[in-house]
Amino acid sequence: MGLVILSVILFNIPFGYWRGYVRKFSGHWFLSIHLPVPVIACLRLSLGLGWDLRTFLMFVAAYGTGQWLGVKWHRHWRKIMRVSGCLFRDILWSRWIILISRS
Repeated sequence: MGLVILSVILFNIPFGYWRGYVRKFSGHWFLSIHLPVPVIACLRLSLGLGWDLRTFLMFVAAYGTGQWLGVKWHRHWRKIMRVSGCLFRDILWSRWIILISRS
């Protein structure tokens, strides 16, 4: 169960990062929150976890944690470098900056 919860957190971090970039209550903001829901619901069903209240609350907490971590990551990087709404692009960009500055 712990591995599944960790997967939900890690899956939601890029969406939280995107949510930190877009204007609150916009269409993109709504999508950044709701796009991961069907994937996580399918994960629950494929693993046979069902909709037991205890596991449901753990998934909701993991979902919120991933979103929160993504937003925090975006706000932190926004203070130190120019960022976009894509976590993966910004990770690559930040690594290139480190490589260029070391040479």
